[in-house]
Amino acid sequence: MENSYEEEKDNRLRKETIKKTYKGCFIGFIAATCALLVLISIPIVIWGMKVYEELNEETVLLISESPNSTNTIEVVEKGYVGGETDSKVIIKSQGNSIERRVLNDGYRLESSNVIVEWKNEQEAYITLYGKKQEPEIIAFKESELETPFKVLE
Repeated sequence: MENSYEEEKDNRLRKETIKKTYKGCFIGFIAATCALLVLISIPIVIWGMKVYEELNEETVLLISESPNSTNTIEVVEKGYVGGETDSKVIIKSQGNSIERRVLNDGYRLESSNVIVEWKNEQEAYITLYGKKQEPEIIAFKESELETPFKVLE
């Protein structure tokens, strides 16, 4: 009888040890998985932040003032991503703006892609040039009520 009591005690102890071992392995597995997910997600988050910044970055291409400095037109490229995508250009003046696309064969835009010709203090013509498009002309008239910008071509 003593033998079976000792055997039963050993079996119970062995089963408890196996249970604790499985529990410990499971917890270790979960901890290792969480650590791995954190390590993998850090570079993804950093890359995502960099892409977000690039997509929202504004690069000033040209700032032009009217002959007597009454009005100012600012032309910026927004969110250059390169490749075969077209460039987004924002033309701004006194709180008003217009957004246009310029097909420049994937190259960054430069100040040479934009010409502003002032007709007088309140009127100007903005011409946008791209490598894969015809020049686009936008008229600026400060006296217009809704928006001072109007696409002509």
